[in-house]
Amino acid sequence: MSLIFLFNLFSIFEFSETGGLSSFLLARGGVADIGVVASFNPSLMGEMENGGISLTFTQPYNLKELKYLRGDAFLKRLKLGLSLSSLRHPGYGEWTFSLSKGFISSGRFSSGVLFSLYSLSILNYEKDFFFALSPSFTYALPPFLISLCLFNLNQPKSEFGEKMPLTFNLGLSSLLKRTSSSFCLFFDYERGKEETMRLGFLFSGFRQAFTSQKGFSFGFGISTEPVLFAFGFSLPLAKVSLGYSLRWHYRLKEYHIINFSWSFPY
Repeated sequence: MSLIFLFNLFSIFEFSETGGLSSFLLARGGVADIGVVASFNPSLMGEMENGGISLTFTQPYNLKELKYLRGDAFLKRLKLGLSLSSLRHPGYGEWTFSLSKGFISSGRFSSGVLFSLYSLSILNYEKDFFFALSPSFTYALPPFLISLCLFNLNQPKSEFGEKMPLTFNLGLSSLLKRTSSSFCLFFDYERGKEETMRLGFLFSGFRQAFTSQKGFSFGFGISTEPVLFAFGFSLPLAKVSLGYSLRWHYRLKEYHIINFSWSFPY
């Protein structure tokens, strides 16, 4: 019974998390952050100032037996990203390994490709592995960034009968103010099994447009499906940044997301 409940939980709420700024902005399509470019939208790699490593931990929906851990790495010079995530529950385990590559075709247009390997482990069943291909594209029209991501282009199917649907994400970023402080707006429209819209607001004192490499940042975000509200901040400490967000779900309990990132110039 608990296993059936777990599958219903995942099919309804479809938990996924990239950490960093997107953990409290909720929007991800146009957010140039380590976790996003490594595991969601590699076409944004050209917007990143530095390379880096990011670690994220959370206990989704404050369920004691459910743990989520991920690590991301981005190499700026190679425009290459690596990501490994784990979602675990007694009797169930889900692991995702992603390799991403970004390409710059012109001064305004860039593209990327994401290769993801999924592993599912269910008690008393054999492990299942399947692969997904996800291209992405970004067009820069200052002060806007427009991104399009196509997930699961090959529509892989697990041995348990779960088919990953073709999903597209249209992301928009806009720098609305740039003086001693800046204000950015992020919007996502995503269509897969469900239709979802996300809106995020970011305030920062010393940062470059669309990137998170400099200065204290804080913000909040809202989402329509599922209905979510999040608030959080990113605090730089030399080359290391501490990120925290608090997220509310309209039916489940609130939960906390902790993120550590380290930036380097290559």
